[in-house]
Amino acid sequence: MTLTAIIGFIIIGFMLLFFELFLPGGIVGSVGGFLIAVGVYGTFQTYGATWGLPVSLTCLIGVIGFIVWWAKYFPETRIGGIFNLRAEISKASGYVSQDAEESKLLGRRGATVTTLRPSGEAEIDGHRIDVISQGGFIEKGVVVEVVEVDSNRIVVAIPEVALPSESQLS
Repeated sequence: MTLTAIIGFIIIGFMLLFFELFLPGGIVGSVGGFLIAVGVYGTFQTYGATWGLPVSLTCLIGVIGFIVWWAKYFPETRIGGIFNLRAEISKASGYVSQDAEESKLLGRRGATVTTLRPSGEAEIDGHRIDVISQGGFIEKGVVVEVVEVDSNRIVVAIPEVALPSESQLS
């Protein structure tokens, strides 16, 4: 293999690795890695270990350096900014993980419209909403109370019934 072919394989291989940033799928990068390996193999075949080892180490350092650059510095470049989402999702900028109406449901009671196994529907304050039972299976038509309102779920449980005290029994 000629020196021109070896240099060509290695340079085209690195170019294909760079193009992999813009053409997802892994095929272009795999071909680039293969061409670099062909260039290194050609160096060993033509010039022996005297030139093969330094070329292979240089290519290895080049590939590792490229990966480090891509992971650490590329997202901060102008082109990298096009590919990365830079939006900040925070409460201060108006994003909330739950509806304000749902947070008002805490402690409210209603009845199950479907059987909860453990999820289903309940009617609370005249609205049919998706809920999850805290304790597993709950039959249809049972009174439930909202015990937790999380970012993406409303948890209900059968409310504890207040037992009469001894003074009320006598």
